[in-house]
Amino acid sequence: MLVTSNGREDSLGIQTVLNMGGARAAYDDHDQINSLVTEATASANSAAKAQWLVGAFFAQSWLTNHSELTQLGQDQALIFGQTRHDVLAEAAVYGEATVPLGSSLSLTLGGRAFSTEVRTSSHSLGGGATRADPFAGNLHHTDFVPKLVLAYSGWAPALVYVQAAEGYRPAGFNTSPNPSQILSAAGGPEPLRNYQKDELWSLETGAKFSMFDERLAIRLALFEAFWRNIQSDQLLPSGLSYTANIGNGQNLGLEFEGRYRHGPLILYGGFLYNGPELVRSNRAFGARSDFGLAVVPDLSVGVAAEYSWPLSADCDLLLDGRVNYVGGSRLALAPSPAVKMGDYATGRLAMTLLTPRWSIGLAVNNPSGTKGNTFAYGNPFSLGQSGQVTPLRPRTVTMSLESQF
Repeated sequence: MLVTSNGREDSLGIQTVLNMGGARAAYDDHDQINSLVTEATASANSAAKAQWLVGAFFAQSWLTNHSELTQLGQDQALIFGQTRHDVLAEAAVYGEATVPLGSSLSLTLGGRAFSTEVRTSSHSLGGGATRADPFAGNLHHTDFVPKLVLAYSGWAPALVYVQAAEGYRPAGFNTSPNPSQILSAAGGPEPLRNYQKDELWSLETGAKFSMFDERLAIRLALFEAFWRNIQSDQLLPSGLSYTANIGNGQNLGLEFEGRYRHGPLILYGGFLYNGPELVRSNRAFGARSDFGLAVVPDLSVGVAAEYSWPLSADCDLLLDGRVNYVGGSRLALAPSPAVKMGDYATGRLAMTLLTPRWSIGLAVNNPSGTKGNTFAYGNPFSLGQSGQVTPLRPRTVTMSLESQF
């Protein structure tokens, strides 16, 4: 199979008005992104005893950003600005093969060999539109990430497995529209000119099984992730952002999913528990390990029920109800009440009349009108000065009519 795509995203710009020592200023940000992605894969016939897959991948993106901070008033004046160009390229070959080791045991070995290149250039504009702080840099990285899965299916209704895999993100450069902003070399104070790549190792063991003529299906997994040189977006006192490596982290978690069918009734349930922690922190940020990792809730729980009620030979009434809870988390590893999010429950109630051709539905989303905060980020220039909330959609009633032709 060969898949090729060429995409373009053009943002006309975002303007934010802020106060700077009593004076008002406008920050304009304009992004343009063009990308080319192509991938080819080949795999074994599904009936073959040994399964395999091989592929090749190439992607290149061109990103242009233009930002300006302008003082507002009768005489508008440019305070500073920047034009930045990035070219990101990645080429990779990958594959995996699953071979039986006897009648009940199978081994999957795979990996991805890749090469990435980052080319960045920028120039800043100071007051009076004078060019300052020109920069050009190039980073190249070649590596290999493995994958291993050992699966046992000796008990017919069950599958037990152990899996290990590695992921990565490439290094890059920080630039700033402010010519007076100092970007340090390695070993200096944050922010650094060059942030390092980060790597994630994940280990997982679990089981999938069904019982009672497949009326009950359960999946259970225990996992641990080890994250080295975590890349994180940070904010300067001015509200401008940069990327930093904030330290090493790990997360020990447990995941459960279950489904039970009894005639026309189907019950679903699941939960995800996380125990994230920062085991080594970059002292420049004053992070505390007891805050866990950013934007990772400690607990998520969901339950749902569906009931299909036959009204006639070709007409059914489907009833659906569900409740979900998302635990609390923080936007950043810092003791600020402005960056808390999560810790809310919401749900959905719906009924649908189904015929072979028509479908008529009525649904209520967030029936309790919960006002939870799904994400604590909006305007970076006022973060920490006032609470920021991305609210849940309010109680919403929808009606639908669908027809198949």
